[in-house]
Amino acid sequence: MIKRILLCAILFLLAPPTPSWGEEACTVLFHPLTKKKDIAFALNVLKRQYPDEIPSFEDQLKERGEFKIAYVDLNLDGQKEMILLAELPTRCGNPGCDATILQRRGNKWVRIGGGLMPEFGVEVRSPPINGWRYLTYCETRDDTTLVYDPKLDSYHESPELNRKIADGRPYCRAVTCTHGHDCPPEYYAPPPPPCR
Repeated sequence: MIKRILLCAILFLLAPPTPSWGEEACTVLFHPLTKKKDIAFALNVLKRQYPDEIPSFEDQLKERGEFKIAYVDLNLDGQKEMILLAELPTRCGNPGCDATILQRRGNKWVRIGGGLMPEFGVEVRSPPINGWRYLTYCETRDDTTLVYDPKLDSYHESPELNRKIADGRPYCRAVTCTHGHDCPPEYYAPPPPPCR
């Protein structure tokens, strides 16, 4: 009996670790900003990045734009970072809309990356690299993977980490198939659960 208990304990200690809460892959869910103070914050973030924007962000917002936001703990420190998506006429293109990744430092939100990002299909992946989880998504039919670089204090593209399917084809090109014909099995796999 003692030998069995010892054997079980040894097997338990030798087993590979399973992802803990927050480390598994998850899907980023964006929500529209509706409160005036939140919209004012988003406008201020964009104005700092693009001070000479014409037409103004306010005019674009009135015309047909909106801001969306998601909160995700990217560095697993228990504090969620913010991804701000600007769905405005001059900030969107084929691959998506202008996204800004922000981290709370003290009483300020600091930009730690961004780029064009779609509203749907953004995944947060593990294992963490440099202590931060990475983001992956499809830009039109091309894969994009953003990894945090502590030297730059910013997320940047890392093509070597782009997803591949079993036969080695780029994930986004493989899953963007015509009406489901000849699609790889990954096309039918459900996306990871929503990020909490």
